[in-house]
Amino acid sequence: MESIIKHKRSSQSGKVTTKTILKEKWKSWEFDIRTNQIVPEDKPPLLLNDEIVLNLYFNSESGFKFSFADFQIEYTDTEYERALTNFYNLFYDKIIRLVNLEEMDEQALKDWNAIKNLIGNPDALKK
Repeated sequence: MESIIKHKRSSQSGKVTTKTILKEKWKSWEFDIRTNQIVPEDKPPLLLNDEIVLNLYFNSESGFKFSFADFQIEYTDTEYERALTNFYNLFYDKIIRLVNLEEMDEQALKDWNAIKNLIGNPDALKK
């Protein structure tokens, strides 16, 4: 990943000059992504009642790691889009698994209560 700070200046004649002020390569980078939907591959998106915050950690050695700590879900891949898609697939699969559970342990019950707050009618996803 690379960070570049540039200064652009337009003259009265319309000519634009650009000067690079700082250029730095990063070995790692971390930030949060807000989303209000889960978009699994080959399935309709799940719209959420509220935004959730996904963590994205980039490391030049391992790639892009998406995670959602509330459900202990994470996925790492060297390609951004593939990592995001597979993360969404894991998230969706966890929801479907919880919706179809007959008996829940303490963690599953905690996750189920969170899902009921995020999705209007999770029982509609039962198989």
